[in-house]
Amino acid sequence: MNRENKNKVIITVLSLAVIIFAVAAISMFFININTNNSLPENDKGLSLAENSEKWDKTLEDLSKKQSGIKIPGYGSITITENTKEADITLVNPEGNPCYFEYVLEADGNVLYKSDLIEPGKAIKKVNLENVPKPGTYKLVMKINTYGFDENLSPLNGAEVKTTLVVT
Repeated sequence: MNRENKNKVIITVLSLAVIIFAVAAISMFFININTNNSLPENDKGLSLAENSEKWDKTLEDLSKKQSGIKIPGYGSITITENTKEADITLVNPEGNPCYFEYVLEADGNVLYKSDLIEPGKAIKKVNLENVPKPGTYKLVMKINTYGFDENLSPLNGAEVKTTLVVT
């Protein structure tokens, strides 16, 4: 075999090896994307909300196009006294760089605490505890935010204040 043929064989073998490696790397990437629906192990006891679903509605952007975490606003919420499940939509707007955890409190009592909600998803029904007697209350919706890193690092959260009406 002459030198020119040897070079062609070497180039062909190396090209095939590179193609095989590239296909394997791309395959592993897509396999990881499709099977990695859980959070990394963490010592905070946090997990993804299994009851969240895709949220495709557009929220009014009051941020004047500023970058950062988008926090939804909430109007008055009305529930009945003996309710255990309420139609309260807790959303993490699409494009946010973090997970949301909601904690709903009225008169210092926790009514609900969510698992982590991914961006572009929402919990549409919540199971309430400690529902107060009929009346009007200040409702504080604490939104704790966590980064996507392996430590789920806390980011800037928010408190949305609204009114809870129990009938």
